[in-house]
Amino acid sequence: MPSYPRNAGMDSLASKMVDARPSPESSRPVLPRRGGSHVSTQWQLQEAKNRLSDVVKQALQHGPQVITLRGEPAVVVLSVREFRALTEPKESLSTFFRSGPLFGVDLEIERDRGDFGREIVL
Repeated sequence: MPSYPRNAGMDSLASKMVDARPSPESSRPVLPRRGGSHVSTQWQLQEAKNRLSDVVKQALQHGPQVITLRGEPAVVVLSVREFRALTEPKESLSTFFRSGPLFGVDLEIERDRGDFGREIVL
């Protein structure tokens, strides 16, 4: 089984999930809408086990799904596309600077030779 590095983004993602409770007239969770962003649902572990295909379908169609354990968010089910977006390596700072418009430009930086900084007490 592959081991994935812990991603701080996942913690913040789980903390932003919207709590949705099943409606009384239906066993399907109510999916709240938020202005164009993801819709998410919290599932109790037992219900998520019983309805795994629904959890996966909701993750694919509506965004990350939080599964709770003893009332606390425990795991997030999300699409592979969203997982890759969270875990793919980001561009390094040196690569970013090399791709910028000033790469290769010879800048002349002058410094006042009389300025030795501030005095500090050691």
